[in-house]
Amino acid sequence: MDEPKEKQIDGLAPTFAKKPAIRQEDDGKKLLFECRIQADPRPTVSWSHNGNAVSEGPRHKV
Repeated sequence: MDEPKEKQIDGLAPTFAKKPAIRQEDDGKKLLFECRIQADPRPTVSWSHNGNAVSEGPRHKV
């Protein structure tokens, strides 16, 4: 009897290409939180602060 073949899964598990880092700019007036993630399919990434989602706006670039 033939054994069932395992399904091959294409893609790439999420990994940090650049680990999360915090950097100050503009004499301490601006904080940059940055990371890079590699994965296939491309993941959805979100930022939060004190449990609240950080969204794009005049003070935030996501």
